[in-house]
Amino acid sequence: MEIDRIERQGLEEALLHSQKMKAVGQLTGGLAHDFNNLLAVIIGSLELTDPDSSDAPRIARALNAAERGALLTQRLLAFSRKQSLTPHAVEMKPLLENLRELMRHSLPATLSLEIEAQSPAWPAWIDVGQLENAIINLVMNARDAMEGQTGVIKIRTWNQRVTRSDGRRQDMVALEVIDRGSGMTQEVKSRVFEPFFTTKQTGSGSGLGLSMVYGFVRQSGGRVEIESAPGQGTTVRLHLPRSTLPVVPEDETHSATASAENERLVLVLEDEADVRQTLCEQLHQLGYLTLEAESGEQALNMLAASPDIGMFISDLMLPGSLSGAEVINHVRSHYPQLPVLLISGQDLRPTHNPQLPDVALLRKPFTRVQLAQALRKISA
Repeated sequence: MEIDRIERQGLEEALLHSQKMKAVGQLTGGLAHDFNNLLAVIIGSLELTDPDSSDAPRIARALNAAERGALLTQRLLAFSRKQSLTPHAVEMKPLLENLRELMRHSLPATLSLEIEAQSPAWPAWIDVGQLENAIINLVMNARDAMEGQTGVIKIRTWNQRVTRSDGRRQDMVALEVIDRGSGMTQEVKSRVFEPFFTTKQTGSGSGLGLSMVYGFVRQSGGRVEIESAPGQGTTVRLHLPRSTLPVVPEDETHSATASAENERLVLVLEDEADVRQTLCEQLHQLGYLTLEAESGEQALNMLAASPDIGMFISDLMLPGSLSGAEVINHVRSHYPQLPVLLISGQDLRPTHNPQLPDVALLRKPFTRVQLAQALRKISA
C-alpha cells in the first residue's frame, strides 16, 4: 500500500509539472510571437537606412541589439515548441568533434572536455543547428557549475532502445553531458526547465538556456532527463529520435542574390501595417514590385484580378473570417504553380497544423539577406 501511495504521488507530481510547463509554454509562445512582429519592423527598418550615413555606427549597434533580442525570442519559441525546425539525419560523433574546438576555447585551463561516442552509431533525426546550440548550452552550464574546480566535462553518446509508457520499444540516440560541479537541490531541479529561472547572479544570464533545450528536444520527439544532487554534480541526458534515413552530405550553400529578375510582382498578405510596409520596402530594395493585402479576403480578390502576380508571401496569424491556413490552401489549390512563402514567428506547418500544406517558411524576424535567400529557394 505504501509503495502504491508513493507511485501515485509521483505520477500526480509529474502530471502537475507537465500541466505547468504547458501553460508557461503557451504564455511564452504568445509573447514571442508579438515580440517577433516588433523586431521584424525594427530590424527591417534599420537595414533600410543608408549604409553611408554618418549615423551608420549607431544604426549598427541598434541592429546588433535587435538581433540579440531575436535570439531571445527564438529561445522562447524553442521552449514553447513552436520554433521552425529542419530535421535531417545527423551523425553524432562528427558533430561533437566539430564542436570540440569551439567549446574548448570557452573553457578555463583547469577544465578539459572528453567525448565518448559509440561507433558504429545510429544517426539522429534532428535539426543540427538547434542541436549544436543545445550541446554548447549544456557544456557552458557545466563549466559554470565547476567554476574554480579542476576536472573534466564529459559528453557521451550511444544507441539506446527504450520502452515507452505504452509498452512499445523505440530506438533513440542518447546524449549526455556530465559535470562534477556543485549540483542542484531538489527545489532547483524541479524548476530548472522554467523559462527565466536561473541560479546565476542578475545580469549573468537570461534563464532561457535549459528551457530552450527542453522545448527543442520535446518538439523533436525526444525527452530530457536530469540527475543531480548537491555536491555530486549534474548529468543532463537527451534522448533523440533515431533517423530511419541515411546521412546525406549537405549541399553547398549559395550566396543570396542582390536583386530579383524581371521585377517580379509579389503579393504580400500581412495584417500588421508596420510589418507589411517594412517587408514591402525590403522587397523593393531587392528589385521586386509589390501588392499589399491586409486580410485573406482581400488577398484572394487581388489574386483573381491580377494574373501578373508571380509570388505570394503570407503571414499565418490573420484576422477576419479566413484563416491563414484557409488562404494558403486556396492558393495551392487554384494557383498550384505560384511560389508561396510563409512568414511567421512560429512553425505552424503540417507537424503543428495538419490542415496546412507543407510550404516554405521564413521565421520572423528576418534580415534582407535571409529574405533574398528564401525567395530564391522557392523560385528555383
